[in-house]
Amino acid sequence: MSMKNETQNTCFSNGNLIITGEYFVLTGAKALAVPLKFGQQMVVSCSKDDKPSIHWKATENGKPWFSVNFKSESLNIIDSNNTEIALGLQKLLSVALRFKPLLFSEDSSYHFLSNIQFSTNWGWGSSATLISNIANWAGIDPFELNKQVSLGSGYDIAASNSATPIVYQLTKDGREITPVAFNPVFRKNIYFVYLGKKQKTSTSIEKNIETVRRENMVLLITALTEKITTEDNLDEFIRCIVEHEIIISRTLKIPRVKSEYFNDFDGEIKSLGAWGGDFAMVVSQLPEMHIRNYFRKKGLEIFFGFDEIIKN
Repeated sequence: MSMKNETQNTCFSNGNLIITGEYFVLTGAKALAVPLKFGQQMVVSCSKDDKPSIHWKATENGKPWFSVNFKSESLNIIDSNNTEIALGLQKLLSVALRFKPLLFSEDSSYHFLSNIQFSTNWGWGSSATLISNIANWAGIDPFELNKQVSLGSGYDIAASNSATPIVYQLTKDGREITPVAFNPVFRKNIYFVYLGKKQKTSTSIEKNIETVRRENMVLLITALTEKITTEDNLDEFIRCIVEHEIIISRTLKIPRVKSEYFNDFDGEIKSLGAWGGDFAMVVSQLPEMHIRNYFRKKGLEIFFGFDEIIKN
């Protein structure tokens, strides 16, 4: 085997969170989404090779967790330590090839090394950052690639490629993405806590989309998104997130996370993304140490301040 003339490309996409508009963004409501200071990097090395193949290695904070080898000409799996994930990646690369049939050179091997800077259990966009990285490397519209493999609205694709928070809205002509400054004066009263239950976004969408479509709440959710994005009064901000929570709770017929698990908490808690797990946003005027101790007693240790994770 001979290998020479190596070229290398690097891509990076931000992790992200949806602050408002979950579920209803699929029906045209505006959603506030934020890029995070943590994301996923992908390094692609290409070398001339008389026995071409595609090698993929994924790490989480530098620790290997997934690998797969494909045959170059067919994308058939040679071996992998996780068949389910390998099949998902195979589908993603196959779709990319439909957009770019000459994406992989017939006389070269490709080595992909991806490193995700956060836990894949957190719901910070591990799939969206992967899709964005592959699309950006291949020179494909990431929204078009996402449309072929995901039921989602694409807000996470937009946020993964944005340097600032955005307001995202699906329109008849596609989508509208507006960069915004979501940097409230009371941001030191905003925290994010991991609830400990990874939610699969596609499953949550499939389960709830018809219910969401039947509820004509687009204008109300949009108004709340606009208010929350620009609000500088903490009490009014809290009132808006409570109203948002009540709408989603009544629509999905799922209890609010605060009423179910944190009823004695002095402050408000808003679910983010797929309800039932992943991260929640905490808003409280209590000292930070009191808040951390409260959640620690509940067995929830993964906790961040606003400025620790939000990219502005």
